[in-house]
Amino acid sequence: MRTTIPASFPGFDPCDKIPGSFVDAYTDIKLDPENPTGIILDTTWGEVHLDLKNIVKAGETITHLELAPETNPTVIRYTNEAGEYECITGDELSRIVSLQLLKDVDQTTPPENGDCYVYNATTKLFETFPLSTTIGDLNTVINRLQAQITALNNRITDIENIIPFYPSDKTMKLARGVINLYSDKNAVITDQGVVTSLDKTHGIYTHDLDTDVYGDRIAG
Repeated sequence: MRTTIPASFPGFDPCDKIPGSFVDAYTDIKLDPENPTGIILDTTWGEVHLDLKNIVKAGETITHLELAPETNPTVIRYTNEAGEYECITGDELSRIVSLQLLKDVDQTTPPENGDCYVYNATTKLFETFPLSTTIGDLNTVINRLQAQITALNNRITDIENIIPFYPSDKTMKLARGVINLYSDKNAVITDQGVVTSLDKTHGIYTHDLDTDVYGDRIAG
């Protein structure tokens, strides 16, 4: 209730007013700790509790969020207090989204330098995988194998270089066997079959020249 003090009473002369600076009084406004929508007007003459709930409700607005457009949406669209559309694009939203904290990413093993995420069908989670380390290990193995392949190619080239091929298209076959075939038209053999003179510098060899093996042949 508000009380109005008249500036003067009928039949009486107006009273002199006391300047405000001469009055020992105060006025303070504070939030009501017992009412989330209330305030307290605290004055020298006591407190007045005011509830602003109706004012707050009257000023409330509803913000509606939706993905737009409906087909292949690219933005989050919302309606502001003025009833107008505003949008947040996927690119803008991605600037504040942490890949490591996504729902389907394993949170127990944080990624380290050089890691990537690989999906685990058993756990239904993307888990860290040491990609850089794995590539480094593979490169080491590849380099070692490459060196071995190069060495083998060199050996094959050396073998090819010491083997004459006739005809030149290299369709000939390499002979395999367990005996040597010597070519010496001046070889001397007794009637008993004993070789007394033999030039072994020409022939086809499968064993050491200083060893005589059963079945060795001599072509004159």
